[in-house]
Amino acid sequence: RAIPVGRQPVATAATPDGRFVVVVCEGDSTLRWIDTSPNSGTADLVVTTATVSAGGKGVAISPDGTRAYVATLAGIVVIDMSSRAVATTINVASGTKGVAVSPDGTLVLALTNDGHLVVVDVVPGSATQNRVVTTTTVSAGGKGVAVSPDGTLCYVIDGTGGNLQVFLITNSSSGSAVAYVPGPRITLTPSNTIATGAGASGIAVDTRTGLILVTNSGAGTISLIGDPGLLGCVPVAFQFRPSTLSLKSSGKWVKGELTPPAPLRPQDIVVSSIRLMGSVAVDPTAAVELLGCPAGSSIGCTGLSVHFLRSQVELAVPVGDAVTVTVSGLIGGRTFCGADTIPVKRGRVTSPLAAQMAQPNTVLRVAWDTPSNATVQYVLLTATYNGGRTWTQISPRLANSGHWDWMVPALRTDSARVAVLMVEDDAALALQTPDPQVEGTLAVSGMFAISGVTAVEAAPPAMLAFARPTPNPVMNGRALLRFGLPKSADVSLELFDVSGRHLSTLATGRHDAGWHEVKWSGAIEGGGHARPGLYWARLRVDGQELRQTLVWMR
Repeated sequence: RAIPVGRQPVATAATPDGRFVVVVCEGDSTLRWIDTSPNSGTADLVVTTATVSAGGKGVAISPDGTRAYVATLAGIVVIDMSSRAVATTINVASGTKGVAVSPDGTLVLALTNDGHLVVVDVVPGSATQNRVVTTTTVSAGGKGVAVSPDGTLCYVIDGTGGNLQVFLITNSSSGSAVAYVPGPRITLTPSNTIATGAGASGIAVDTRTGLILVTNSGAGTISLIGDPGLLGCVPVAFQFRPSTLSLKSSGKWVKGELTPPAPLRPQDIVVSSIRLMGSVAVDPTAAVELLGCPAGSSIGCTGLSVHFLRSQVELAVPVGDAVTVTVSGLIGGRTFCGADTIPVKRGRVTSPLAAQMAQPNTVLRVAWDTPSNATVQYVLLTATYNGGRTWTQISPRLANSGHWDWMVPALRTDSARVAVLMVEDDAALALQTPDPQVEGTLAVSGMFAISGVTAVEAAPPAMLAFARPTPNPVMNGRALLRFGLPKSADVSLELFDVSGRHLSTLATGRHDAGWHEVKWSGAIEGGGHARPGLYWARLRVDGQELRQTLVWMR
């Protein structure tokens, strides 16, 4: 709905308590307060006004809600919010056309009409209170100014060039990036220039995420600038081919079809970043195809088709009537995610069971069943000790008897699995063929542990180890990260998003030799929470660095 305010509004600001919106109108000398309380009898009405200097172009309110700063032709008019009267006017040569306040309320930054950015000390009782303490040159086409939530950066939009100019707010006496020190020690250092769009005219900063929004009136667009990981993942439509994965499935590859939402294009997808179930990459030797393209053109395509090795996919997906197959990656500088639900039909490993504890250096019978409608003559067994990242053959080619006795290795892990693979069934081949041809996956066990009250179990790993996070993808809101140290050492375990932004330090300091577990519930520094997307953990120990990736679904 439209709220009548008289003249054409050019700038607004909300009070910290959310009760009012303060409006500046072009060519007007009156500041207006609109009641935004939904249950008030005066909701959406102008309830009071204050007279300011003519030519108001911008307004900002102090974080405590006690002062409003209005950019006018006379300079910066300071309004006492309790009395709704002018408290003072800060003289700025040539007048101002945009204004912002630092998050702690100690600094006011304003754009002047002659192409400067000024910093004003507004700390009560300061020797330089309400005086300009720093000035730097900006584009004469500057239209708006804003400050980052941590107070270390200032943003100025250039309406003429369609750019965002970034300045570092610095304490010049120490050279460190400290925004909250008023007075002449504050300096502004050009940091970056970011292209936005034609006719950039308005700017706002999301105080929760730090994302910058710039309106481009000439282009009719809004630019989002900041850390792409904070936007969450782009939902991409995903179709898995074949629609059912079973022992009857054949061929070297399975296919994935991805359809991004407009205005993103399938060409914007970074193929090398695509991961199925958080771990299976696209086979680089297979064809990548654009889908839905007009005849003879690559413009207007709707989707992308990629191929994954069937042997890797079958080891990554569980058995079930409705298995969620996830996909993630990068598109247009952001993360994307998608999912399809398919039946996965094959045999089952009946021993070891999921979550079972196997003892090292003992014989464990691996048992499996074969569906009644399938004929499987020969198999071989493989095992993983890191949740599926790598697999190792543990048996020769065997007749499919449904069981095999396995000597459990002398190691400790909570991420072990075994798989029964179907191999060529030519009866003329000897059972001990050195390099049998794998034809598919008959059965895969759930995750189990190798441990026990033995000297081997208590011993630390022979070398630095970093297990794959479990579960992965993370769909229950908690991930377990596990690392092993061969000796006592200083440890740094940190979490990052795909853009390299540091999210959290999960472990630090001196740790004893042995295995250590860290749980992550999605919490990130600053009190936020991880959004769906791709993340990676970095373990640093004595100059060595190991990494693991994980997909956070919810």
